Amino acid sequence: MKGPGRTNPWGHLRGFFLEVVTELKKVLWPSKNEVITYSSGVVGVVVSVAFLIWILDWTFRTLTTYVLGLYPHA
Repeated sequence: MKGPGRTNPWGHLRGFFLEVVTELKKVLWPSKNEVITYSSGVVGVVVSVAFLIWILDWTFRTLTTYVLGLYPHA
């Protein structure tokens, strides 16, 4: 059923991808140095927060065990 109101869906898809390529050419991509610097910062923060959570978990577990009297008797 071809008529005046029908358009080619493949043409729309092709147009979409052409626009995507055009927009990606406008992007200011980070340099290798920037990627390494930012990635190192993210990894450092993640490790720091994980260490903090581990310390808090250990502290609260120890305190809870002591307060509830669940520590092993020698």
